[in-house]
Amino acid sequence: MKEVLLSTCEKEFIPRAVSEGRRLDGRTLLEYRKLRIDYGGDWGCCVVCLGDTKVLAQASCEIQQPKTTRPNEGILFINVEFSPMGAPHFEPGRPSEQAVQCNRLIEKCLKESRCVDLESLCIVSDEKVWQIRVDVSVLNDGGALVDAASIAALASLAHFRRPDVTLDGEEVIVHRDPAERDFLPLSLHHHPVCVSFGLFNGGRDVVVDPAVLEERTAEAQIVVGINAYRELTALHLGGTGSPATNQLVMTCASLAAQRASEVVRIIKETLAKDSEARLKRSRVSFMDFINLQKITTLSQEAMVTALGELTMGRAKDEPDDGDAEENLEAMEHNPKSPMSGMVVESVFRDSAVIIPKGDIGTWQGPLPREEEEEIGMGGPNQWDVNVSEMRASSDSDGGEDEDVQLVAQVSRADKPPMAEIELSGSEEEEVITLEPKEMNLDQGSDGVIESSPDDGSKYGKNKKKKKRKASQR
Repeated sequence: MKEVLLSTCEKEFIPRAVSEGRRLDGRTLLEYRKLRIDYGGDWGCCVVCLGDTKVLAQASCEIQQPKTTRPNEGILFINVEFSPMGAPHFEPGRPSEQAVQCNRLIEKCLKESRCVDLESLCIVSDEKVWQIRVDVSVLNDGGALVDAASIAALASLAHFRRPDVTLDGEEVIVHRDPAERDFLPLSLHHHPVCVSFGLFNGGRDVVVDPAVLEERTAEAQIVVGINAYRELTALHLGGTGSPATNQLVMTCASLAAQRASEVVRIIKETLAKDSEARLKRSRVSFMDFINLQKITTLSQEAMVTALGELTMGRAKDEPDDGDAEENLEAMEHNPKSPMSGMVVESVFRDSAVIIPKGDIGTWQGPLPREEEEEIGMGGPNQWDVNVSEMRASSDSDGGEDEDVQLVAQVSRADKPPMAEIELSGSEEEEVITLEPKEMNLDQGSDGVIESSPDDGSKYGKNKKKKKRKASQR
């Protein structure tokens, strides 16, 4: 399936909104989406949610023969898969240009920066080493896939544990049972992540953590791979717009370093919580990530913050912690905010309007239905006709103008019941011959046989006359 084309309105509206300091989801130009990391029951399994972008990563290990050029080092393999689950235009089996680019950027950021100590993965020099494989699957494409995939791969490597190995002469013993020996974590030198930027209006406006529409309408894109020590590990410049200047690249790198420090802090905090839960033998799974009591399909979560100037025109001294409801309440009490003097009034289910406080109860919009049916249950049949009401209305009109009048009422009489026929018990049926005398038939002058219940002699005389005429002929 091909990717849906952008409309002319989208191509013109988004750059214009960015030039005015506005975004579709209500964020500022330098505001990131909420980051959430959840770990599964297996070592090295995690799910990263960056706004609407969701990525699953799983790390695994196996014993392989090392490369001839590096006989004392292990192997790190990273695979990024763009399945149709993430977006309808992702084709299975054949990596697209976007998938190849994302895979290459993550390899540069993690593998070529040598964040993993590969020498600690060596078992026997030039014979056996550990191969660490990280599989990254895109669950939903909400923009900035490179950022979410790099965070998921890094968190998976930091969470992964491999079995311990001992040597008995030339025999290699792998302790796969944690009761024998504890699993060992990987040795990480540093924690690099990728940060994406979108350039609009000739590079004058920069957007961090772009969404899907912002990525597609941006003139150029910059992806910076950097760690918490402000060490650059990868850099990618793409797009068809004007080339980025040196000052712009330095500005993006500085913003990416701050973002990397925050992301590494979140990863370490989530790892500490997971280790504490496992020590307490608590249940560790994706149950907190999968909330069955909340419907997120076609949700309007961004509508609270995407109300034009009421939210995007917030004052500089207003708090902004990412929570839309708290920000909305804070703006109501701030006299410098456009929300001051405004109130949110509930109109009916799942709908609300923002009006001045003096106009409460005066909204003249569409009113709610008297009876709200549940979704999928349907309403009453509108084609049902009440016959009694129609008759009452016709009687009230009078009978003078009626075209149809009741002349007579005809009813069909009930038929007499048939006489019961008694059959003999034998298999042969009894045949009864009826004589003319018994039938009481009589023939009139016009040759029609008439019934004569009193006398049957006329029938015999007529029969003799017919025989005589036939003999004379």
